Amino acid sequence: MTAHARYGETLFAHDVPTERQRLRLVEDVFDPITIPVLRGRGIGPAWRCLELGAGAGSIARWMARRGAQVTATDTDTAFLDRVGEENPRVVRHNVVTDDFPPGSFDLIHARFLLEHLPQRDALVAKIAGWLAPGGWLVVEDAAAFAMEASPYPVMRRMRIAMRRYMESTIGTDAHWSPQLPMLMTAAGLVETGMSVAVIVNDHGPATDFMRATAGQLGPGMVADGLVTAAEFTAAMRLFDEPSYVDMLAAMVSAWGRR
Repeated sequence: MTAHARYGETLFAHDVPTERQRLRLVEDVFDPITIPVLRGRGIGPAWRCLELGAGAGSIARWMARRGAQVTATDTDTAFLDRVGEENPRVVRHNVVTDDFPPGSFDLIHARFLLEHLPQRDALVAKIAGWLAPGGWLVVEDAAAFAMEASPYPVMRRMRIAMRRYMESTIGTDAHWSPQLPMLMTAAGLVETGMSVAVIVNDHGPATDFMRATAGQLGPGMVADGLVTAAEFTAAMRLFDEPSYVDMLAAMVSAWGRR
């Protein structure tokens, strides 16, 4: 297996000056998709919830406002400084190397996390083991089709370069997410399901999110020869064109019950 840097230590590291703002854009764009999925699992008061890779903490805070007892984890908790000291409870935790006791949680949620981890298949079963009987696992990750379907050739080249750069650098697999229901079933979960949401540029938060993500990856993609500097600049300029209408990203939401 090819050795990769670890997610969060190089790409998308918390010490990148634009990363906190990029994560807030993730919240602005994707929370309205995530929250109905979690509501659909019946989350309520006294539920024990785990938010893996909690980022800047918006979903952990939302769970807590529902009356749940929330544990918010990340390998770097610097951006969780505004979440709260008691609920949500913030824990520095690595999902690959660290554990929780079996039956600890009624709901476990991870968004844009497992796709970046080479151990992703085994982690679905590991995380499912932390569920209490009747508990739900919800995993949300990107789907590559939206990144690769742009009708604008220069944008399509840049977005394919983004996928390849994340794959070669940290081991991301943007084609993985459709397998989630199958992996959850193999882990012994039932009532599995899936939904897919497509994000279209809005010249607002969605466009800003993709611009920020591409901006962080751009220097590395150019240095590795995945896209030329001229192509990257041309693609970034498209974001400012009023006539630019395109799919920016797609997110698979998958769930299963213990």
